[in-house]
Formats: sequence, C-alpha cells, structure tokens
Amino acid sequence: MNNFYILSFDIKRLSVPYDKFIVYISNNKSIADWHSPFDGCVVIFAKDPIEIISKSIFDFLGSSSPFFLAEIAEGDSFGAVPDAMWEWFRKPRSGVKIELTISDKSTKKIDESGEI
Repeated sequence: MNNFYILSFDIKRLSVPYDKFIVYISNNKSIADWHSPFDGCVVIFAKDPIEIISKSIFDFLGSSSPFFLAEIAEGDSFGAVPDAMWEWFRKPRSGVKIELTISDKSTKKIDESGEI
C-alpha cells in the first residue's frame, strides 16, 4: 500500500521547535519521503496506513499540538503550490501513479518513471 498524506499543523502551537519537528518527520521510519511546500504543511509519502502515521505524530507532539492528517486520493483535490511541490510528486516511486492537475488546468497522468 502506497499512500500520499497531507499533514497540516499550527507552527505557533507546536509543543517542540519547528526545526525539531521537521527532523522528526525526516527520521520517522513510517515516512518514506516528504515535502513541505510552505510552513504548517507537509505532504507525506508512506507505505503505512494513516492510523500508524497519525499515532506516531501524536505520540511525538502530545495532545497540546493540533494537527490534521488526511489521505490524498485521486479525485477532486485542488490548490496552488510552488513548482517544487509538483516536481516532488513527479519523483519516480515504484508502482505509484498519481493524477495531477497542473496549473494550466490540464490533467495529466504521471507514470511510475515520473514521466507525464
């Protein structure tokens, strides 16, 4: 199972310094890869289910740091993000295909080699 998740959090209410939280995300064995398009948002690629990722984040931050974790699935998800975010989505990942809505509003499929 390969999943993309979006993690949203209030950087002003983290129970640990922001840079320490990012180190935790980087070293979390449940998280295969991640990218942060802007403060308070981390997009995660993981093989573990959402419950495991969420529990590990909760265990690290504790109950005083609010966060929201949701799966990114094909369908109606929209937004405007820096180009580096699209490049991160395009990275080759074995057995993963994701449909992206590019800024020109065209929808393109990315194959597992990262090619459009």
